[in-house]
Amino acid sequence: MKKAGYSYIIMIDKRHPAAVFLEDVCTDMQKLAAACSRFVKAYGPSGAFRLASRYEDTGKREQPLWYAEVHAGLLFAVVYGRGQTDPCTDSAEWGSAFSDWFMKGPVSWGLKGGVLQYRTRKTAALIAGAGDVPGELTVCEDGLFYRLMPCRGMNPGLFLDSRNARGFVRENAAGRRVLNLFSYTCAFSVAAVAGGAAGVVNVDMKGPFLDWGRENHRLNGLDPGGVRFEKLDVMKSFGRLERHGPYGMIICDPPSFQGESFTRSKDAPRLLRRVAPMVEPGGLLLVLINDAAARPDYAWELVQGLENREGESISFETLASIAPCPDFGKKGTRGSVFRRTG
Repeated sequence: MKKAGYSYIIMIDKRHPAAVFLEDVCTDMQKLAAACSRFVKAYGPSGAFRLASRYEDTGKREQPLWYAEVHAGLLFAVVYGRGQTDPCTDSAEWGSAFSDWFMKGPVSWGLKGGVLQYRTRKTAALIAGAGDVPGELTVCEDGLFYRLMPCRGMNPGLFLDSRNARGFVRENAAGRRVLNLFSYTCAFSVAAVAGGAAGVVNVDMKGPFLDWGRENHRLNGLDPGGVRFEKLDVMKSFGRLERHGPYGMIICDPPSFQGESFTRSKDAPRLLRRVAPMVEPGGLLLVLINDAAARPDYAWELVQGLENREGESISFETLASIAPCPDFGKKGTRGSVFRRTG
């Protein structure tokens, strides 16, 4: 099979992440088409799913090379930089190669448009687009709706690998007061309110994401009366969060790395030490780990030997484990659910 458009990028730099992505997807066109058809049947034409991804083994850990998702008929592809300083270099050539591949592949799968994003640890830039690319769109997940913006910022607005965790929250939130930490666009809050939560406190340090979260609630026609949106740095706001508690459910979904604000290896132990005592007896603590390097029992180790503010021991039991979603295989976010027993 001819590798559509790949001749453009061979002339530029075949080692560039965009070149690696295009070579892979041109080679696996039939496999990708079958996967797209299978996942559209599973999640619906307005659904969102991970289509494919590739990682490389650096010796210490696996690093992502690229991934491709489908958001309600839009292909959202990301390639990861390895020290390149100008992601927009030769953008015309990348655009030609990507568009050529898209028109010979994804269009025939029923997709309407696609974008290619170049990402480093701190920055992101769109380097190519093809077909019809809307500024924003709405995806449907288990009957709930979320607004996505594929051309804005680093992430489009919804972490798809947390789909199973959102389902758990929806099924177990009834009657509980929920604390949603690192809430981003408040997708967990939407799931909790839809599941009958008595109230939700969303916490994120970026106001625009909380505004986005408000829109997600309105999009679903959910009553915002019992929902709070707090623009706070979680790691500096434990006292304020305690005053809102205790909580029947705490959702702890920290980033692996967020500049100087949060690093998993350094800050996660302190985070759980402070928030776990805010769970009421019989309440649930949902801990999500999106770092493949973390040990399977990492979260359980962090909730051992904890005390409340009075110095009294508190204890948890493991209630459930949340597996990565089928479209992510073993690479998605893992979840652990603990119930406070004392």
